[in-house]
Amino acid sequence: MSLIQQTIDKLSTLVTQALPYQMFVGFDGYLDYIQHVVKSKDSTGKSTYFETITDLSKHLQTLAGKSGQLEVSTQEIKIGGNAPILANALASLGIKNYCFGAMGFPQLHAEFKSMHPLCELVTFGMSGVTHAMEFGDGKLMFSDLGTFERVNWNYLKSIIGIDKFYTCIAKSQVVALVDWVNLPQATDIWRGILAEVVRPLGKPDKHFLFDLCDPSKKSPDDIRQVLDLISEFANLGTVTLGMNENETRKVWLALKGLPLTASEANEQDLKEITHFIYHTLQIQHLLVHPTTYTLVCDKNGLQEIKGREVTQPKVLTGGGDNLNAGYCLGVLAGFELNQCALLGMATSGAYIQNGHSPSIQELISYLEEMKKES
Repeated sequence: MSLIQQTIDKLSTLVTQALPYQMFVGFDGYLDYIQHVVKSKDSTGKSTYFETITDLSKHLQTLAGKSGQLEVSTQEIKIGGNAPILANALASLGIKNYCFGAMGFPQLHAEFKSMHPLCELVTFGMSGVTHAMEFGDGKLMFSDLGTFERVNWNYLKSIIGIDKFYTCIAKSQVVALVDWVNLPQATDIWRGILAEVVRPLGKPDKHFLFDLCDPSKKSPDDIRQVLDLISEFANLGTVTLGMNENETRKVWLALKGLPLTASEANEQDLKEITHFIYHTLQIQHLLVHPTTYTLVCDKNGLQEIKGREVTQPKVLTGGGDNLNAGYCLGVLAGFELNQCALLGMATSGAYIQNGHSPSIQELISYLEEMKKES
């Protein structure tokens, strides 16, 4: 039986039941302005947009040394941030979760009130703002992160209270700590959680998922410090570090003591890089997800799981968060590691193809499409 069919069969047993799972997710939060960049307008005012980042970059080159204006067209205002998008995707799959984030203060922003009712929201500050300009070949994200400058472990404890942290994490089978890059004091927060919540719990039977995001603006030393911290979590539970290809190559450079701009990373085979990172960090699982396949590494070795390219995406922002949600569903339900990776890719693919986070039934339908094409 194929991997896809095995995964479909297991998923089918979850469709009709209320899932008994609980997760904890933190700690960012944005308002995302999804935008297209206007290239031209006809006499009726109808806009033509830049189709690719390459097209836009060529136009920007003509403005060097001059001045210019670009018009953007806002398509939608959405909840943003890795934590809220992940929480919403988990809830769409039927997974209850605590989402700690910057979602308005003292009251929630109106946009976050539309989140799935299975998300219990705990807000501690005003949201960041991201202008996500989407193109056929990728996206450009311009973010104002000033609101996160003061957010450290002591600040979170003063606003939320240590008891709330302890209670919510104790009740959760999976703890997802995400967006390390854009929270300037994320390492301090994660260290506080380890010292004051996770260690006092003893050795809890928990899974910890970490998502750094693009570390290009961080120093190699900062990256090595947080990776050492992640390895400490692996002594108290099962750890998965998830990264896309770009993030994986940057982490490899940092571990090698090389500048993050060094060309060596692009010359190395991704499987070799994945092996090196996994054995250097001493964590249980490493998840590396390029656009059309996923590499997963554990004590039994490295596996490659093929995915499916979405040729006409309805949305791009949030694909990685949905991948994490699908992966976590597999972890919670006791799926094999390769099945968890497949669930991650399928959840992301269904989200990008349909424009919304899938339910389990929609996820099964997407996997059926994958099976027909395989």
